[in-house]
Amino acid sequence: MSSSRFVLFLLLSLAPFSFSHQKDQIQETFHECLSNIQTPKSFFTPNDTNFTQILKSRAINLKFRTPSTPKPDAIFTPLNETHIQTAVICAKKLGIHLRTRSGGHDYEGLSYTSVMGRPFVVIDLSKMQDVNVDLADNSVWAETGATIDRLVQIMNTGFPELGLKKEDCFQMSWIESVMHIMEYPKIVPPSVLLERKPSFLNYFKAKSDFVREVIPESGLEGMWKIMLEDESPLMIWNPYGGIMSKIPESSIPFPHRNGVLFKVQYVSAWMDPAMEDKRVSEIRKVYDYMTTYVTKSPREAYVNYRDLDIGMNGKSDDSWGFKYFKDNFHTLRKIKTKFDYSNFFSHEQSIPLID
Repeated sequence: MSSSRFVLFLLLSLAPFSFSHQKDQIQETFHECLSNIQTPKSFFTPNDTNFTQILKSRAINLKFRTPSTPKPDAIFTPLNETHIQTAVICAKKLGIHLRTRSGGHDYEGLSYTSVMGRPFVVIDLSKMQDVNVDLADNSVWAETGATIDRLVQIMNTGFPELGLKKEDCFQMSWIESVMHIMEYPKIVPPSVLLERKPSFLNYFKAKSDFVREVIPESGLEGMWKIMLEDESPLMIWNPYGGIMSKIPESSIPFPHRNGVLFKVQYVSAWMDPAMEDKRVSEIRKVYDYMTTYVTKSPREAYVNYRDLDIGMNGKSDDSWGFKYFKDNFHTLRKIKTKFDYSNFFSHEQSIPLID
């Protein structure tokens, strides 16, 4: 028996499976099944000279470039919905189970790390939490076309210590903000994002939390003590509130809404693969310390920062699903069982079927 994996590039990859055919035969059969929809240079196997280059071009986390990481046996690039549907049909004919990719920890992903090297201002984090409570519901966050003048006025009234000035602010569209975060020059058009070439590469591990109560100064002091002991990780606090808190938790799968002060992202990054154990241990230590100060029952987590530490299908109970989705997890399992009763789409944290 041999095992094989495929990738529907940019969208899907096939989980490991066993079969009696040789890999080359499976590749050829799958290739033939796709023949009616293929475009030039849309199907690749390891025999193609540019296979490795194409695969690496989407592996933003360098952990997925290491020799020990399982690699796919074929790459297919779907260009539209019909291509995806056909590929799914072909996979079913061959008895292949698809592995869906999502978030920042498979072959693709985006981290905030690109802007972390810039000069920063040290402020009272304690004060920031209080200000966030006061400002979160201010209409400036929900207004369409809110002006810079209005933003500066609100911030200087509620948080004068920040010293925000008009020249510090830039009014831009959402896609322009993406370009700004990725540190592209203004003359570069947004279409460059379609090339999916990362502006930086490193090994990284990320975790997440949500905070609903202000962290006391004693808690912050303990946090700083732990973080200053090591070079890594860093923490990113994303303020919540405003219009997000007005949308019911059950309206869509994302449930982290009313009452959330901010989301915490923990990021540990390294360039030397020999540092992995040390860096992962450091981020887990900070995460463990924060247990007292973050959400509980469940300890909420952000699904786009995939974290296999919190649980996996087949290796733990399904409590990890409630961390990502809270009670929406029940609804998601019902939908999964109704429309994918054979568990065709699956991975370590795919929605499990109802037993």
